[in-house]
Amino acid sequence: MRRIGGMLRLVGLVALLNGCATTLTTASGVAPEGHLMYAGTRLNSSIISQASCESGAPDNHGCAYDKALAPLSVVDFLPSLLLDTLLLPFTALHALLQADG
Repeated sequence: MRRIGGMLRLVGLVALLNGCATTLTTASGVAPEGHLMYAGTRLNSSIISQASCESGAPDNHGCAYDKALAPLSVVDFLPSLLLDTLLLPFTALHALLQADG
């Protein structure tokens, strides 16, 4: 039982240290479908649904990669949704400015 608690703490620590999908996609400025609005949430849902396992998926980072990241994406989904919502005014402005230029 103690070992399971230690493993859960380790998984939680790794998830926190890696950063959430929102931080990664917003900071890089590269997002699926070309805009940053809810990019982290869309990335998590893509990984959870294993969309890259289907042929012709736009974010083809590999089916094995999605299967390995799916548990972490489930944990990261709600924090990414919250942060994407907080960043929505900025990402919407970014999308408008990108469309004009």
